Amino acid sequence: MLTDDEGIEELKVKFLMVKAVPESQQIIELPCSRLSLTLIGRRSAEYAGTRYLKRGANFKGQVANDVETEQIVWDTRSSPDFKHGKFSAFVQRRGSVPLIWSQDPATRGVVGKPVISIDINEPHAQTAAAHFRELKQKYGSPLIVMNLVKRREKRRHEALLHDQFLKAVKYLNMFLPRAERIAYLSFDVARCHKSGNVLSKLEEIGFRSVIRHGWFQSFPMLYCHRVRPNLLLNDYEPMCSMDGRFLLQHGISRTNCVDCLDRTNVAQFGIGKVALGIQLYSMGFAGEPVLSPASEVCRMYEDLVDQHGDTLALQYAGSQLVHSIKTYKKTSIIQACLSERSRDVIQTLSRYYSNTFGDYDKQNAINLFLGLYRPNSAGPHLWDLGTDHYLHFPINFKTKADYCAWFIDFDNLDDWEYVIGEDVHFSQSAGVVFA
Repeated sequence: MLTDDEGIEELKVKFLMVKAVPESQQIIELPCSRLSLTLIGRRSAEYAGTRYLKRGANFKGQVANDVETEQIVWDTRSSPDFKHGKFSAFVQRRGSVPLIWSQDPATRGVVGKPVISIDINEPHAQTAAAHFRELKQKYGSPLIVMNLVKRREKRRHEALLHDQFLKAVKYLNMFLPRAERIAYLSFDVARCHKSGNVLSKLEEIGFRSVIRHGWFQSFPMLYCHRVRPNLLLNDYEPMCSMDGRFLLQHGISRTNCVDCLDRTNVAQFGIGKVALGIQLYSMGFAGEPVLSPASEVCRMYEDLVDQHGDTLALQYAGSQLVHSIKTYKKTSIIQACLSERSRDVIQTLSRYYSNTFGDYDKQNAINLFLGLYRPNSAGPHLWDLGTDHYLHFPINFKTKADYCAWFIDFDNLDDWEYVIGEDVHFSQSAGVVFA
């Protein structure tokens, strides 16, 4: 069956559908209503794999550990079905740094981290361009990139990714109008954690992001909020559907660290917590668009995000989160070490064992299940392949993207014209012309 094209496509669809099933759900009981809070994770099947065997992105800009996270608030008493109920949703995205880079587990020895190496230096950032082009087509603008890798280290390690990623974003922004440029934010979580104010900083960043993106809501803004807007939402400019019935989210926040697991999870919690407070306020269930950290709803949401992160970490790294959200909530570093140290050691050992002894077989199973490897009597067996590199990086791959008009998808657009101010003019026939 795996050699049949239709069977392969059917398996891919089933795989994607399985990953779209809600991971976690909580019921919030209110005096006036009953809310359902759901967190959904949709993992991409395009460049799927395990931790050290799938890093960065492929030539199409599809990144490793690529997950779309959506939080949905549903007023269950508004309607007995899903078609006419009152909903609110907010979407985030996580994924590896969109460059051609890797980490060879053989370089770490018994302890330590494998060396990060940039396999292909791209002066025109074609891989990053392909990735952000897909994000722009799917979500629109603005795109907010939160890079959580370390910038200052005694021995240069993660900073290499930061420098290369920043260079790529700066190049791509040269060809975009100011209003549509990629917003790049570097936030060193590990360094900020030493001062004990990670979550407060993330809340500030979250407010700016949510105000710029907005959120989806299945009904218009409440009249009382239009007449007397909250001061915290003064800069919010709602985007509505054509008929004015819905509020829409435009653009997305994309978060990454090296693994896109522990630090990324706490960053998405910070942004999602802000979004949840605004969602409850916009739906009329809260008096202020701020969710108190001591509230029961915040505790429920924290549990959902931790479960969400544990599930993603088990799939990608072979263990649960090494650093949960509770680690970053401690005001004292000593207190955090005492309470979380035993858990961290166990998860670190579990992750090390899985990466060393189980990831290769797991990667082969993923390649077979997704149809990247197709059994052939004339070809080598799956277990005889020395590497799966050429399954994900075809030798004959060619891109049609323009170095300057990188945001245009030539494969899906027959006739286009794009003007940036008075200085730069793009067209399908002329490419880029500077006035």
